[in-house]
Amino acid sequence: ETKVYKLIEIVTENDFKIRCTTTHLFWICGKGWGCHESKQRILLEKQMAMMNNKSKKKVKIPEIIYELQIGEQLLTVGGNKYKIAAINEIERPKGISVYSLIVNKNDCFFANDLLVKNAI
Repeated sequence: ETKVYKLIEIVTENDFKIRCTTTHLFWICGKGWGCHESKQRILLEKQMAMMNNKSKKKVKIPEIIYELQIGEQLLTVGGNKYKIAAINEIERPKGISVYSLIVNKNDCFFANDLLVKNAI
C-alpha cells in the first residue's frame, strides 16, 4: 500500500528552509513535540500506539503533540532557536520519495540542524 504524504515548507526568520511531511515532529521550545496538522497529529498518535502494540521496542509517545505555529521557535543543534516565519503547504513533485527514519537507541536526533523525533 502506497501512502500519499502532504508536504510543507517551514521558513524561519533567518531564511532557513526545510521541507518535510505534515507529521514530521519538531521540538517546539517551551512546549514540546509538534507537527503541522492537527488532524495529522491524531493519526500520528494512533500510528505510534499501533507500533507499540506490534514492536518489542516501545516508541515513547509524547503526551501531547502540539500544532506548529508561526512565531514558535525550533531548537537547533547548537542550542540556538529558529523562529518560524511561515509554514507553506507545497505540492510534492512527481518522482520525489518520502522516507521515514528510525534511529536506534535514541528516539530524538538532529536533522538539518533541528531537533526532531523518530518518524513512524
